[in-house]
Amino acid sequence: MIRGILTKFLVVLTVAILTHSVFWFFKTGQIEKHINNFVAENSANISIGSVEVSGYPFSQRITIGDLRFSIPNSALNKSRISVGFGNF
Repeated sequence: MIRGILTKFLVVLTVAILTHSVFWFFKTGQIEKHINNFVAENSANISIGSVEVSGYPFSQRITIGDLRFSIPNSALNKSRISVGFGNF
């Protein structure tokens, strides 16, 4: 009796862990995809070196390396402001 309950519990626990892991990695891929699409659509004003998502299993921390952006403004036509960060 106890052996059957323990076996069922372990199966459910294993399925839950695998489901969570697949979901976490899927969401990580989606985050990276959205960031890369945003940068590609705004490539005249934004550039990045790398995107890294970490924090498994409970959080998702996003690290963007070599982030550079400029602020397009008609008042700044003569001088363009560029801001760069090492890691953000």
